[in-house]
Amino acid sequence: MERLYQKYQKNQVMTVSNEKLLLMLFEGLVRFIKSAQSALVKGDIAEVSNNLIKAQSILCELMASLDRSTGKLADGLFGIYEFMYRSL
Repeated sequence: MERLYQKYQKNQVMTVSNEKLLLMLFEGLVRFIKSAQSALVKGDIAEVSNNLIKAQSILCELMASLDRSTGKLADGLFGIYEFMYRSL
């Protein structure tokens, strides 16, 4: 059953629009940061670390997806993502 669900999730990600995929990445980023905060309150350092690593992975994906040749907006977003990555 787990394998079918993973296949469904992968198929869903592969078929969505770029805008929807970007939204999904941001939602995941927020979810993992909130989970890390919750785990920190509980004192579960391993869970904090796992969630922060997942959030950083999303930020790496966001940075890699930017076309920095398009101008200042892309450069600005890259700087924000990089700051967030280092802060986590």
